[in-house]
Amino acid sequence: MGNLTGPGKPFATGKRPYERVRTADFNGDGRPDLVTTNLDDNTVSILLNDGKGGFRGAADPAGVFPWAVAVDERNGELAAIPYDRDIRDPKQLVVTVLINDGKGSFRDSKPLSLAVCRGPDRIASSEGVIAVTCASNNKLFVFEGETTSVLDVPTGWSGLAIGDLNGDGKPDIVVANNTPDAPHGLTVLFGK
Repeated sequence: MGNLTGPGKPFATGKRPYERVRTADFNGDGRPDLVTTNLDDNTVSILLNDGKGGFRGAADPAGVFPWAVAVDERNGELAAIPYDRDIRDPKQLVVTVLINDGKGSFRDSKPLSLAVCRGPDRIASSEGVIAVTCASNNKLFVFEGETTSVLDVPTGWSGLAIGDLNGDGKPDIVVANNTPDAPHGLTVLFGK
């Protein structure tokens, strides 16, 4: 990190890019691109890397008040969750999945309902599995294909990751526990 120089170069995004920035190769050119949610204009900004220190951007619709975003490295799909405090219509409390066209542009797919989720906080996506923690009511939503599972897990406002932890070729989910009843530790859910 000692080789970084400031003050840094700004790149335009949508309105109020939120704290959840991710990288992935969205257009298949072998270079890492950037994505961030734009809370105030209901989009994600995709910034494609030109390989010369520059990024060119485009905004794609991402549901209402997109707050957090996850990237499935396998297919470059994005999944975004809303900032639920701003939602007025409960039907808008969904995961918005954006399908990558392989060139750095995205289109919506069917939204995934978070109907009993309170305080969606973290989202992770890998190998076709999407997981969302619900910090205010300690629920974990897991979406895999047409199946939705809702589990009671001590999430609180904490971390979430998906990976094959036991080498069986199936995605496993890790949730950091951050509640008064479970203030320390991790919950690991192994894929079947």
